[in-house]
Amino acid sequence: MNNSQLRKKAQRRVRFKEHVAAYFLMNVVLWVINIIINAEFNTHIYWAAFITIAWGFGLSIHFAKTYLYDPDEAVEKEYKKLKTKCSEK
Repeated sequence: MNNSQLRKKAQRRVRFKEHVAAYFLMNVVLWVINIIINAEFNTHIYWAAFITIAWGFGLSIHFAKTYLYDPDEAVEKEYKKLKTKCSEK
């Protein structure tokens, strides 16, 4: 893995960590607002749960793309496979 590939991987990880921080911070704010509104109007509608679940799903996809799947490695693997296939002909 060369320096530019390592830099890309590091940037993806930093962006993911920023996404996690935003997720937790914003969800705390949304849940506090939701609880205050429920207390003020004596309701039990937890709309913040929908946002938490939907955003959590997006966050899990971001995690998978950052830590479980490396596009540079996938391209290199596909290139080697094609090269092997062409050299057999």
